[in-house]
Amino acid sequence: MSTLPTNLSEAQEQIALLRSRLSSGGGGANPKEIKILMERRERMAWHFAGKYDPLADPLDVADNLGWRCDFCGAIIPPSHFQDVNFGNRSGFWVRSYNCDCPAAVASRHALEAMQQAASDAAAQIARDHQLRTAGVTEQQTFATFRPRPDWPELMDKCSTVAEYSQALLNGSLGPRNWLVLMGNYGTGKTHLAAACVMAALEARRGAYFRNWPKTQAAARCVFPVP
Repeated sequence: MSTLPTNLSEAQEQIALLRSRLSSGGGGANPKEIKILMERRERMAWHFAGKYDPLADPLDVADNLGWRCDFCGAIIPPSHFQDVNFGNRSGFWVRSYNCDCPAAVASRHALEAMQQAASDAAAQIARDHQLRTAGVTEQQTFATFRPRPDWPELMDKCSTVAEYSQALLNGSLGPRNWLVLMGNYGTGKTHLAAACVMAALEARRGAYFRNWPKTQAAARCVFPVP
């Protein structure tokens, strides 16, 4: 709805249409955007009606503008009067959407749950992108390190690497330090190196992991060998 009303009747028609869309779930639109559009037209209706009175009874304001709960029909009073001229008492009443009826409370809780689910999904997408960029997976941590049965002493090595990694992240080892992992095939060097990267990511530090075969392949792509 891009056309703004030019008189009180048009404003009231658009408000009724937006309120109907909001009560039906938005019709595919964002409910928050619908509320913003409706509030703007309510302020314009208030202006057309010539009722910009900060001393008016809030319940009368809500009743005149049809501010009622979409579930129980109770009058919802404005939350406050917004003075737009800084002390000249020229402004508008701001609508509140908080009704305490069970249906409205349940609707708000459902909306909050949807918003939380969307936020969690966005955070997981960002997390997956971070892991892909760093070249590690969530399973490559110190806690998930499991040595081969014939080399149980590698658990002590894991603890040593974890302590060194934590000290490096805390800055107690200085800015320039190297950690070289040496051992036979299958001793967990790659897992421990990736666990160091995961520890850095958990500490919100930049880190990057690549094994040697992938590094060689990338180098050959940039500098082809004849």
